[in-house]
Amino acid sequence: MKKREISSLLIKLLGIYCLFQAVPSLSGSLGMIFSMGHMPSVGMKMIYLASAIIVPLFWMAFCISVICKSDAIAKFIYKEDSDASQIIALNFQDCMVLGFCIIGVLLFVQSLPSLIRQIVNIRSNQLGINDYTSSDSYKESLSQLVSYLIQAVIGALMFFKANSLADLWERFQVKSDQQIINEV
Repeated sequence: MKKREISSLLIKLLGIYCLFQAVPSLSGSLGMIFSMGHMPSVGMKMIYLASAIIVPLFWMAFCISVICKSDAIAKFIYKEDSDASQIIALNFQDCMVLGFCIIGVLLFVQSLPSLIRQIVNIRSNQLGINDYTSSDSYKESLSQLVSYLIQAVIGALMFFKANSLADLWERFQVKSDQQIINEV
């Protein structure tokens, strides 16, 4: 197997894992849809219906695109492909790059549904649609939005800068090894 083939397989498995992670989002969306009857305004019902439908559909579309485009993602990760007849043939640098990419995608995908929900909560609060109009709940939603946004940015950076992170990790590893050798 080549490095890209191994990467593509792992990315497909990641996409399947993320697709199964969408199941709780679907049940939460169904709960939102069933609780819409108690909402006072049509605008609030429309916002909740849109978020209940858009978030799970976006999540599933993203997961399916990760599964279908795993070969292209693997080509992005490994610009030059070489033979890796055994997984053990992958060197430490390659494993680190692949690991950072997988962790980055997981962080990004896990933050998206919560990020979208917080945007909907803040926007509906600004429009006066939510029942909770206190500044404390608005501040809480805003702080959660910032934390999910930071998580999404970190995930994206880990994916797109995986090679740089692996290089940085290796430099730290070499420095710590040199310190151990110097102490002996």
